[in-house]
Amino acid sequence: MIYADSSFAASLYALDANTERANEIYQADRRRPLVFTAWQELELLNTLRLGIHRARRVKITPRYTVGNCRKRIAEDLQNGILRRAELNWPACVRRANELSETFSEKLGVVMLDVWQVACAIELHAEVFWTFYRDQKILARAATRFKSVAGLD
Repeated sequence: MIYADSSFAASLYALDANTERANEIYQADRRRPLVFTAWQELELLNTLRLGIHRARRVKITPRYTVGNCRKRIAEDLQNGILRRAELNWPACVRRANELSETFSEKLGVVMLDVWQVACAIELHAEVFWTFYRDQKILARAATRFKSVAGLD
């Protein structure tokens, strides 16, 4: 099972600077499904909305709409590319606390990165995809994933 954080998923569902790399990684690893929690969906949609805000703020026409991205997400859920998963919130909080205690002082990771990695571990993901450098470092340091991919 693959866990893709919002930075990676946004690049899969919307055109941005990392879309080409996201597609390369996605095509290279044919394991499916990608796990998709309500938390990931919320963060992904907010990331997409924030991208539109930032484009408009600098007077650039956004390269996607949230509606089109949501349609593609729904299609991928229906086709089994994405699979809904429920988080065990207390277990994720415990795991996040363990990761924070072990790595936050050493690596300087923020809570959101800790949370993403904790959720992926609790969901028993084999693979972790992210475009956030610190999150990638943490995921590798946690040594719970067969592979961690993102920007090189």
